[in-house]
This record gives sequence, structure tokens and C-alpha cells, in this order.
Amino acid sequence: MNIQHKPTLIILLFTGWSIRNYLNDYFISRLKHNYKIHLLLPECDKNLKKRIKSFGLSYECVNKISYPRFLRIINFILISTTNFKLGYWNQYLWERQKRLHSAYKKPFYYFVAMLKRFFSIEIFFKLLKKIDFYFVQKYVSKLNYGEIIDKLHPSEIFSPDIYNLTERALCIEFRNKNINITGAVLSWDHLTYKGHIFSIYDKILVWNQSMKNDVINHMPEYDLENIKITGSAQFDFHIMKNNKKGSKNISAGKKNLLFSSSGVEWSMPDEPMIVEQIYKAGQDNKIKYDLNITVRMHPIDMSDRFDYLKEKYPEITIQRPWKKQKLNYWWFTPNQKDVELYTKTLVNSDLNINYASTTTLDAAILNIPTINFNYFLDSNNPINKNILYLHEGYHYKRLIRCNGVKIATNFSEMINHINEYLDNPKCDTLGRTKMVDELCGKVDGNSYKRIAEAIINNKKAINI
Repeated sequence: MNIQHKPTLIILLFTGWSIRNYLNDYFISRLKHNYKIHLLLPECDKNLKKRIKSFGLSYECVNKISYPRFLRIINFILISTTNFKLGYWNQYLWERQKRLHSAYKKPFYYFVAMLKRFFSIEIFFKLLKKIDFYFVQKYVSKLNYGEIIDKLHPSEIFSPDIYNLTERALCIEFRNKNINITGAVLSWDHLTYKGHIFSIYDKILVWNQSMKNDVINHMPEYDLENIKITGSAQFDFHIMKNNKKGSKNISAGKKNLLFSSSGVEWSMPDEPMIVEQIYKAGQDNKIKYDLNITVRMHPIDMSDRFDYLKEKYPEITIQRPWKKQKLNYWWFTPNQKDVELYTKTLVNSDLNINYASTTTLDAAILNIPTINFNYFLDSNNPINKNILYLHEGYHYKRLIRCNGVKIATNFSEMINHINEYLDNPKCDTLGRTKMVDELCGKVDGNSYKRIAEAIINNKKAINI
């Protein structure tokens, strides 16, 4: 098909996760036969622009949206009410959220906690959704996104993250122009804590059956045929041919331990100390095996909090996943080599340790055991009280119920679990298999293909 006569597909890429998942040949090549592809994304560096052009794609940089305060308040009330009404409300996580904010905001949190009960009454819940959508739509209409649409004349839209505010704003304009929209749920936890789904998508893509059930819980009137289970593109790379080359990099009988950071310095400040605690336990022969320890920092962690470990213990490897832009919090632009490094790091690991992270699922796909820790060391830091409650999250309870991870609630249990898994890496294999089957969706290297096919076969929904 001549590119001049192909319909235009606009892909919205406003998070680093979407760059990782979709700006690659596996995905783009499946769509280029059917569409002329145009990307909308935030302002980016020359290297990313060069990558985009190497795929033969056009692009346009768009300012990310920032809602005014009154609209953020309405949206926050709606999110809280939605979670409460649908059964996803978690008091422990609510307490954590309060602790992460300054003291003067706490009365507002208590006020919202009361409002959520009032607005959970069906008639008021519907009213709140209409109020929120009215003001969002009114605000979006002032942003001149319509000019982009008129210029590009797209026939299809793909939004990889339906909860991203900028993508949502753009999709509202696309919906006003009666353009087909395929939206995807980016992460396995979003549906159970990010609240209301706007009724602007012709098709919604999810990883697995439990996520499909969550969409139905949010939107019982939505056509079930338009909720597609595709698996997740982020897992495809782990099992693709040639991406797992090489054997375990074990020298002199050492075991490779990967510590996958689950947060940043203001949310999980004790992580470096826990790494040091594990290292010292190895030096004191509390761990049966000599260890090679690699710390993989969280992608949005721009701090230097792990650097002291490298200075004190040169044999510890500190791995930054990829370069991050400081001015744009959720924005990073990993390339293919960065993604390859992650898979190779996992493949070469005998054990994965994190607090509560999707890396637990990544490791399970490769049948690598994981320990989740649920304790802290610095009792003087009030933020650490949050740590004990995060496993209570609705999505993470689903993972723990699979019995594929061991939970360390103190240092002694951590050492016991490390020794147990290193002695018998097949321990909990059935639980890890269950985690993959129930939470990851189909992991066969073809999620890219299923997502592309869902976009190509999108039809206008009649009941949104």
C-alpha cells in the first residue's frame, strides 16, 4: 500500500514505559503495513528524534498537561470515591499517602475520606463523574489540541496509558472528532488504585483476565468484546530468541543476587541499608554462598543514595537502568541495548530481592526466585512506617496469594530465605508459574502482535 494512501495512526507516547514497550521494530513493523504512523510525545532530545526517524515515522512534540488545582481536587475526590465504591479502597495505603505529604494537607485527606462515602451513593457518584468530565473537557478545549487533529486527519489512535493525563486529554479531543481510539492499561496495578476510566475508548487492552474483570467492575455497561486480553509488551523481550544468550556469570562458585529497587529515596529510604545488611551477612558467613551483588536502581530514581555502597564495597555493582531526564519525572527513553541489559541481568541472576515490584513478575517469567522484604531498619524515619502496608495493595495481594514468593518480615527471615532459595532454586516454581499465568497474561513473545492486531481491527464502539 502506498504510504500516501494509508490511513494515519497516531500513537501517544507520554511515559518512559511506553517508549520502552512500543518504540521498537517488533511493534512498529506490524503496524507500518497498514498505517502511516505519527507519534505525539513530550519535548525530547536529539537521540530520540533520530531513533524515531530511523523507523520512518513522523512526530510532533506536545506540552504535557497540568490541570489547575480545583480540577486536581475534583479528580482526587473521584479517584478516592471510585476505589471505595468498587472495593479497592485500602486504609493502609491511604495512611501511607497521607504520610508522604506535608502535615498541612492532612485535614484535606480526612475531608476526602468523608466525602468518598457520600459520593459512593450511585446518584451522587454519577453526578461527580459528570462534573469531573465537564470541567476536564472544558479545560482541554482551551489547549488547541484540535489543531493537531485537523492537521493530521488521523483515522485511529493508540493510547498506551489510559490514566496518563496528557493522553487522556488528547483522547477527549479525538473522541469529539469521532476518531477510533484503542486504549491500553499500562500496568497491572492501575485499575485498582488510579480510579475512574473515562468512557472515551472504543477498545481497552489489558494483560490478563483479572484486569478484564476490573474493567468490567469499573464499566459494567461496556461491551465485553471490546475488552481485549493481549498480555503485556514489556514481558515479550524476556523470552524472544537470542535475548537470553549466555550462561550464568558465576565466578569461583559465587551466586548472583539481584536487588531490584522498588522506589526512590523519598519513598523507600532504607533500601541501601538493606543491601549493605545482606552484603555484611555474606561476609560474616551467615549466607552459605559467596555473592555477586547487583543493585538495579528504580528507573525514576535520580539520587546517588546507593553510591556509598560502591565506595565502601567495590565488588557491589550499581546499575542505572537508563538515562533519565530530570525535568520530566516519568520520562525516560530506553533504547534496545538498555532493554537487553535488563533481561541479561535477570537471566544471570540466581535470586531477585525487592520490596514490592513488577520485577517480581519479570523474574517469575524466567523462573528466578524472588524474596519480597517487609521490614525497615531506620525507626526514626516516619516514612518507613509506609513500608509495612504496601503488600496490602489490592493488586499485590493477588501476587502473594499465588505462593510464588517468600516474604521476609525481618533480617533473620531474609537470611533464611536467601539460603533456602540458593540451595533449591526450584522451590516455589509452581507458585511462580501461577503468578505468570494469572497476572502476566499470555507470555509467548507475541503480545506485540496481539496489541497491533487489536489496533488494526478496532471498530467504533456503540455504547461508550
